[in-house]
Amino acid sequence: MICHRYHIDRKISGPERYHLAEALEDEYIPLTAQVPIWELAEKIRAGHFHFEHESDEPLEEFDRNFEALSAYLPQIVKGFHAQERIEETPRLIEARKILARRGEVVSIPLRLPPSRLLNDLDPDAEDIGHIESVWAEYPLWFQDGMRRKFPYLRRL
Repeated sequence: MICHRYHIDRKISGPERYHLAEALEDEYIPLTAQVPIWELAEKIRAGHFHFEHESDEPLEEFDRNFEALSAYLPQIVKGFHAQERIEETPRLIEARKILARRGEVVSIPLRLPPSRLLNDLDPDAEDIGHIESVWAEYPLWFQDGMRRKFPYLRRL
């Protein structure tokens, strides 16, 4: 059996809290299948949006949530999706970091820890080999961020 785990944790400050909350009340966001829109808006107005979910089936259109959230925020919005095989001890089989800026979404694989345990997963352990192999497909804002984080990528 496969378990899908999702995580978004975002602090929102200043007037963005109110602008985003109001905008999302009129916007379709798939997350409302798990969280009522009024609760979502309330969390955003409070300045801290936290979402964790696990299920046997993948959430349809999970990445679309980032399109909507990032369209109204000046900073990058990020979240995670991990898949675990449920055995005696759950083992990771795939993990992805999802980043979005101004409605544009990038989903990148993470390197799995040797233990294959979710608690050992490093959220900053991007699979650089994969990123390099599809470099030209990424938007410029993502490429610039990766070049700052990994200076050797400036050669690309």
